[in-house]
Amino acid sequence: MKRTMTWTTAFLASCTLLLAACGGGNTDTSNTGTNTATNTSTTTSISGPIPIGIAFAQTSNVALLGQEGVAGAKIAEKYFNDQGGINGKKIKLIFQDAGGDEAGAINAFQTLINRDKVVGIIGPTLSQQAFSAAPIAERAKTPVIGASTTAKGVPEIGDYIARVSASVSVVAPNSVKAALKQNPNIKKVAVFYAQNDAFNKSETEIFQ
Repeated sequence: MKRTMTWTTAFLASCTLLLAACGGGNTDTSNTGTNTATNTSTTTSISGPIPIGIAFAQTSNVALLGQEGVAGAKIAEKYFNDQGGINGKKIKLIFQDAGGDEAGAINAFQTLINRDKVVGIIGPTLSQQAFSAAPIAERAKTPVIGASTTAKGVPEIGDYIARVSASVSVVAPNSVKAALKQNPNIKKVAVFYAQNDAFNKSETEIFQ
């Protein structure tokens, strides 16, 4: 339950930024790596609920992480709709399984943008996927908010790409501090990482 609430908090922040980007006031999101000047033109031109894409892993070896994200997104959807939506319109989440690899994320982003005509996307689950799929959204000028893409360089992909998750440069040192607080006698640690994964590369750079 605690982990689901953590995801919910992340998605409330993600949806807030994404809805602001779609219309509803001026929001400075400098902490996420982008500044977004907003207006109401996007949402007021939509007939019916505002479609927001959710591109997370619902299958593959990272399905549990993605499924927790989906649960959090649904809670956030209910929260915003109970508040009256944005500009008087409800939001509607459209889910696409991004799987656990780059191909899955690319397919999910292309489907959400080209077929479902979403106003923005929350996702994908992995940083490695973001580096492959986010440029597609950048070219389409579709805002993307990452809730779990912590690798170095994700917000720098483009002006339409941001995140609410803390970067690995913040998480890794704090994790070490937490471990040492529990056991001050730790002298050596072993780091296992994948050489072809953006998250692992970013994390190991911190310890080198």
